[in-house]
Amino acid sequence: MSLPPYERNKNAMNGMYDGADEVETPSQNYFTEGKYLLEIEEIKDIEHDTKGKMHVAEFKVVESEGDGALRPGQTAAYFWKQGASKKDFERFIKDVKRFSGAVLGREPDEVKKVDLEKLASEAQPAKGERVRAKMVEKDTKSGGVFTKAYWMTA
Repeated sequence: MSLPPYERNKNAMNGMYDGADEVETPSQNYFTEGKYLLEIEEIKDIEHDTKGKMHVAEFKVVESEGDGALRPGQTAAYFWKQGASKKDFERFIKDVKRFSGAVLGREPDEVKKVDLEKLASEAQPAKGERVRAKMVEKDTKSGGVFTKAYWMTA
């Protein structure tokens, strides 16, 4: 019985990269300002070691407009951080409901808890669905740049 490459190569430098061709390494891009037609690859909820609970949507760019916008075929993710305060939590829920409403073809106020849980479930019912987004870059107080997303039904 043959051992998998990571077991076979633990103690040997020869063949150290056996199996590397089978490991996918998708690019991790940040959205830049522009207009996009996006295909949903995955929606999930995660808990990050330092950033806390987050809602994450991963996309493949289908179409794009704008100087410096990501090109069709590139992938990117958009993150919503839950935050600790009541104000942060309410902003998080509003933003996630706006996105989910665009995915589901509903008004944000029509999106319920059960819809949010289902979209982020293992079943991935939105995989392959398309959504439009307008990304606008805004300067932050700390001198960085934040990309605000405006979501629309495709």
